[in-house]
Amino acid sequence: MVLSAHTSGITFKELSKSRGLPLHVLTVINQSLMAELQADSPTHAVRRGWQYGPLPRDGAPAGPGAEGRNP
Repeated sequence: MVLSAHTSGITFKELSKSRGLPLHVLTVINQSLMAELQADSPTHAVRRGWQYGPLPRDGAPAGPGAEGRNP
């Protein structure tokens, strides 16, 4: 969910609202994801997601709140 938000340009505030999760929980999830992927930035995490397979190579599915956006 956090990685899809990075690819879709959804802010953590929007994701927090749509998923009903506190912002600090998303921050902890993001930090864990970045460490797991050994990524230095959200952009780097997306690239690692493509490399390691969690994200489809042709783009990521749109996350919550991304209606009308192209992935």
